Amino acid sequence: MRFTYEIEGMRELEKLFKALPKNVSNRVTQKATTQTAKAIYLPALIAAAPFDTGKRSPDSRFYGALKTNIEVERLRKSKSKTRKGARVWTGESFWGYFYEMGTSRQPPRPWFVPTISRIREAGYMDLKDRLLSGITNEWVKR
Repeated sequence: MRFTYEIEGMRELEKLFKALPKNVSNRVTQKATTQTAKAIYLPALIAAAPFDTGKRSPDSRFYGALKTNIEVERLRKSKSKTRKGARVWTGESFWGYFYEMGTSRQPPRPWFVPTISRIREAGYMDLKDRLLSGITNEWVKR
């Protein structure tokens, strides 16, 4: 399950990015997206993750709880050299997908998508602030 969000209405930032060297703009973008994912999305998803305090399966000792497996990772190189970003995912906790989408034996109990939808605006604003701050810092260095 993959969600991609594009931020619109940031023409001023785009103009500033074009004035910076490509490697600098890529570095600023990557750092801002990773920091936003860690600061905004990660805590919200950890708080929203389902957690059962009842009897746990023996495999839970091996995999751990869903909350402890949620992590942020930088996107790997892609075909598009200008694409930068971060991924928030459930790591080894494959059953997070089962909770979200349901199975033949259990109904869907969405927690991931509603949480992302709820905090989307806060994420946009944080990313915008971090991008502007990163560009400003790079201009000061020049």
